[in-house]
Amino acid sequence: MPMKLAKTSVKPKRSVKSGRPTKARQSAIRRDCLEQYNLYTSAASASRTLDLNPHTVEKYYRGFEAQELEETNLEFIANQRATKKKVIGRLDDILAFLDKQFKDFVAKLEEVDAEENYDVIKIEMMKTSVLKHMSDILQQKASIEITPTLDISLDNYIEEKYGKFIKEAASTNGASLR
Repeated sequence: MPMKLAKTSVKPKRSVKSGRPTKARQSAIRRDCLEQYNLYTSAASASRTLDLNPHTVEKYYRGFEAQELEETNLEFIANQRATKKKVIGRLDDILAFLDKQFKDFVAKLEEVDAEENYDVIKIEMMKTSVLKHMSDILQQKASIEITPTLDISLDNYIEEKYGKFIKEAASTNGASLR
């Protein structure tokens, strides 16, 4: 009698229920994916290592990237603001020192009589030099003060400085600010 051949298209029985994992399993998957992400492994490699669907790992990786980017941006903005305040304060100190030097030169010129042997031209040149340095520092300070920090978008900056009319005028002329 001929033997029957075994069926080849039989689906293997799954011991684990398919579908959405439980909250505890999701938490474990997230923790494992975060560990792999912090090791700088690719999503494909992590999916093979963790025996997970690559799309699942990619979903978690996108979340981690967004969170990391947001944290980095907030930290960068805070550092940018702190640095801006420090630099402006330091420039104010330098300006105060130069202003004192300038006043000393002016006082020295007022004290000088024509009969004394002071070099008036030299004092005038130093006074001019101090004024030039003060002007340069004031320009740097103004440039730093008007530069918006990263968290202020260009549209908000323009609206704060010049009002809403620029947007309206630009849109009526056919130009666009975006």
